[in-house]
Amino acid sequence: MQSLNFTGTEINYYFVCHRKLWLFTKDIRFEDEPESTEGIGKKINIRDEWMVKTG
Repeated sequence: MQSLNFTGTEINYYFVCHRKLWLFTKDIRFEDEPESTEGIGKKINIRDEWMVKTG
């Protein structure tokens, strides 16, 4: 007989979002703050400051 092993996170993801569970079981993770997103945010902030100064 085969034993089933589940973690608490997997059980939570099963009830919250099946896609999230599938991604988790395939070891697909998302970064909290990707560097590319952070860089874009800084550029937008600099552009907005420039637009305020130049009116």
